[in-house]
Amino acid sequence: MRRRGSGGARAPRRRLRWLLRLALLLALWLAGVASWIVYVGNRDQAGPADAIVVLGAAAYDTRPSPVFTERIRHGIDLYERGYAPVLVFTGGYGDGARYSESQVARTYALRAGVPEDAILIETLSRTTRQNLARS
Repeated sequence: MRRRGSGGARAPRRRLRWLLRLALLLALWLAGVASWIVYVGNRDQAGPADAIVVLGAAAYDTRPSPVFTERIRHGIDLYERGYAPVLVFTGGYGDGARYSESQVARTYALRAGVPEDAILIETLSRTTRQNLARS
């Protein structure tokens, strides 16, 4: 027979303490990852180059996705700051798309005032590896 107060209530407390420690470790890990992302994201290592390669991302018919829009804007900004004389937009056709990602980016850059002769596009790739290889 078990006596009252001996060990029966300790097991749930141990589990609760274990779960709290695990939650604390998880929170510390997430804070560390978030800090690293902010640190790396705030470093500017831009320097002179032969070309600025902008990797493709989703495009919705003639409109770039928000992520792609920011990539294009950043490439245009680097171009306007004189880091390279040419912008290379990559990205092929998505399933059923009328325009390739690179064509959408080219149109965006032209509307932003980038001269046509400063833009190259690559329309055949479907993956990041292909984007880079074909560039």
